[in-house]
Amino acid sequence: MWWGPGPGCDNALRDALWMARSRGLKKIMVEGDSKLVIDAVQGTSGVPWRVRNIVEDIKLIARLFEYISWNHVFHEANFVVDAITDVGFQHTNLHV
Repeated sequence: MWWGPGPGCDNALRDALWMARSRGLKKIMVEGDSKLVIDAVQGTSGVPWRVRNIVEDIKLIARLFEYISWNHVFHEANFVVDAITDVGFQHTNLHV
């Protein structure tokens, strides 16, 4: 799964994790361009106060999975995934 930049991207990550869990996924790869959030969730950096609560939510949800791979990617390198993600969130009945 991938989530994009901008305000609310950490909320989108939390919601995407819940969606993945509700669909029965047990092993996932998370890619995002917010290095701050990726590092905070992995515990490799401090958590800024403005995202502390949402990062704690993300960590709690993440524990429900058997395996998660966290990867930082640059937004410019992931424009195709960004476009697909936008379409996917607009249509709930799509299957890949």
